[in-house]
Amino acid sequence: EWTFGGFDSMNPYWVKGRPAPLSSIMYESILAGTADEIGAAYCLLCETLEYPEDR
Repeated sequence: EWTFGGFDSMNPYWVKGRPAPLSSIMYESILAGTADEIGAAYCLLCETLEYPEDR
């Protein structure tokens, strides 16, 4: 049976195939940006975050 908007996987990051619509809402972001400070972000899923300065 043919369906409009079919999908091959529920993984939105899969290289092959087509992900299901809205399949990315199952994943929580690690960081959340702020509206009052440009470039600032708060950890949602972590207590600390380390990032190398040379990157």
